[in-house]
Amino acid sequence: MIRSRFLRLALAMAALVFGVLASSNRADAAIRLTLHTDAVPDQQFFSNTNALSANATIGDYSIVLNSVLTNFPGSPSIGTLTTTTNLGTAAGAGAVSDLVVTAEVVTAPATAASPLAQFGAPTPGPWTVKSDITGTTAQNVTSGQVTGTTFVNGTGVVASTPLPINTESATIQTVSTPPLSSYTLTNQTVISGLAHGLDPGSVGITLSSSVTAVPEPSTVAMALTGLPVLGLLWARRRRQRA
Repeated sequence: MIRSRFLRLALAMAALVFGVLASSNRADAAIRLTLHTDAVPDQQFFSNTNALSANATIGDYSIVLNSVLTNFPGSPSIGTLTTTTNLGTAAGAGAVSDLVVTAEVVTAPATAASPLAQFGAPTPGPWTVKSDITGTTAQNVTSGQVTGTTFVNGTGVVASTPLPINTESATIQTVSTPPLSSYTLTNQTVISGLAHGLDPGSVGITLSSSVTAVPEPSTVAMALTGLPVLGLLWARRRRQRA
C-alpha cells in the first residue's frame, strides 16, 4: 500500500515537473503584418494564430493579404513564413509609390510593441535560409518589379535582386554562418514600378521564407546506403507477386 502510494506520488511529481518544463519551453507565436508606402501612415494587422488574412487600401493600392506560419515551435528542423499579396492600383497619373509588405513572427498577443518570437534550434546547424518568390499577373501588367528578403535574427540574410513582377519562381538561399542556436523569422516583399489603373487582384506575389537544418553528412550517407536495400526489397516483392 505504501509502495503504491509512493509510486503514485512520484508519478504525479514527475508529471508536474514535466508540465512546468513544457510550459516554460512553449512559445506562443503570432503574426504582425505592416504595410508601408510613401506619403501615408503605415497600416498594421495582427493575428494570434498561425494565419492572418486582411483587406487594405493604402496609398495607390488595394490589397488582399494572407500570411501563414508553419512549424512554430513545432518541428525543430524547419520554420516557414509565407506571405501572399494580391493587389490592384488606383487610377491616376505619374509613378505609383513602392509598396513594402513586412510579415513578422512575434510573441502573442500580437501588438505593435510585441517582440519577435524565437524559433528553437536544438541541433547545432548549419542551417539553410531560403526565400522562394512567385509572381502572377494579368495580361495588361507590363511593368513592375519585386524584391523579397528573409530576415533571420534581425538581419536580411537572403535578399533577391529586383525581379520582374511576373517571376514564376525564384529561389535564393544561403547557409547560416555561424550556426544558429535559435532564430527569429521575418519576410519582406517590396513591389515597385507598377502602373496606375490595375484592377484588384491583377498582381499576386508570394514570398515564402524558411530556415531548414542541413542534414549531417553521416545522415546523408546512411540514407544513400539504404537505397540499394530498398531497391532489392522492392524487386523481391515484385517477383513474389509475379
